[in-house]
Amino acid sequence: MLCVSRPLCVLAAASLYALAAVQPVLAQDASADDLYGPLMDSVEPPPPPPVPGYAVISSTDDPAPPLRRKRAPAPDPYAATGLRQGGLTYYPTLEIGAVATSNVGGASSGAKADVGLRLKPGLTVVSDWPRHAFTATASGEIVRYLDESDLSTASADAQMALRLDVRHGTWIDLEDGYTLTSTGAANSEVPDTAIGNRLSHEFRSSAAVTHEAGFVDAQVKAGLRRNLFEDVDLSGGGSEDNSDRNYVQADLSLRGTFNRGAVLRPFAEVSYTPRFHDKSVDRNGLRRDSQGYGAVLGLKIDDDPVWSGEAGLAYLVRDYEDPSLKTVQAPGLLANIQWRPTELTQVDLTATLGLAETASATDSATKTWSAGARVTHALHDNLNLITGADISVARSTGGSDTTYGIETGLEWKLNPYMAMGAMYDGTWFDSFSAGGDYDEHRLIGSLILKR
Repeated sequence: MLCVSRPLCVLAAASLYALAAVQPVLAQDASADDLYGPLMDSVEPPPPPPVPGYAVISSTDDPAPPLRRKRAPAPDPYAATGLRQGGLTYYPTLEIGAVATSNVGGASSGAKADVGLRLKPGLTVVSDWPRHAFTATASGEIVRYLDESDLSTASADAQMALRLDVRHGTWIDLEDGYTLTSTGAANSEVPDTAIGNRLSHEFRSSAAVTHEAGFVDAQVKAGLRRNLFEDVDLSGGGSEDNSDRNYVQADLSLRGTFNRGAVLRPFAEVSYTPRFHDKSVDRNGLRRDSQGYGAVLGLKIDDDPVWSGEAGLAYLVRDYEDPSLKTVQAPGLLANIQWRPTELTQVDLTATLGLAETASATDSATKTWSAGARVTHALHDNLNLITGADISVARSTGGSDTTYGIETGLEWKLNPYMAMGAMYDGTWFDSFSAGGDYDEHRLIGSLILKR
């Protein structure tokens, strides 16, 4: 089988089972009738469209009532219908396609081109309850290369959120999530002699209580994260033992948000995030357990038909148990904003900041910054143009690695149950170490089944 990870196999099977319910109308033309603890969690994503990724872009918030009644807009004939059961609606998807790459391993020299098969199952669940709210999303991606099968990749992400309305002005938010990441030898944390990619897993769970206290929404949030790093086989024999990287992080944060009438609502948050490693000392004999602190001041955009989301200035500090490891500090920007300048255009803006773990004997942590923009424009009722760009920086004592990326492509919706996509992805990696630069160009074609 092509499945590289058991969770992805289960997810793919679930999506295939749901898609089997598609009626014979599948072929009918409908026109005839998706690094830092609580701070990153604090940037609430804007509300998704009724059918994520496949609806014609439009604002869901009505402007002030006009003097003359206007006709309600017609429903999107290409939107997936979903499978409704009780108070929940399920939206399964399955993306099948091929990938052609100019540099399968991200090599700085001797780049090898390859072609791979791509499988991307997904599922979104949305509640329709009179009280409380539940949402869940899960997706995975497997790329199996034909020539360089050792460099095949697997990734997955799942998130569940449950909001419980306890009483007027008080509610509880429960969240659980999982992320699978595949990292190749192009990353400085993976040996150049590695055979294949290193897989890492993150499990997270949190609970938050929010109460309207006068003119402020006060929130207390607590959570746990578990990070696991798999071993990597080496070409010279043996493997790299990454068990010293494994750790548990506790998250505790306090946040206050102004709640009186304004579209722009200021907020402030402070957090405490200690990390405890499975092993008291790492491969270099250093004690990596640490105490993390953070603060963010920002603005939340609420009840506006054009803008939604929030952004803030953040400052992170991490102090290590080993006296030879220096305290690390990093300022930056956190953002997750959606801009809808017209009914046909949507712009997603993101920014992140983090202090990532490292196995380097000379570094306490790796400072990371990233920013990106993605534009989706409806050229026609069933044809979307997608384009975007991003940049990420990873800084250590030796210097900074910078990665630039662009994407552009089309999504053609044939009917509510089927779409086709064609994308180009370009990556340029600028390393501080000599001879570490590389670039990669990928073409992706896919058939998207949905329900």
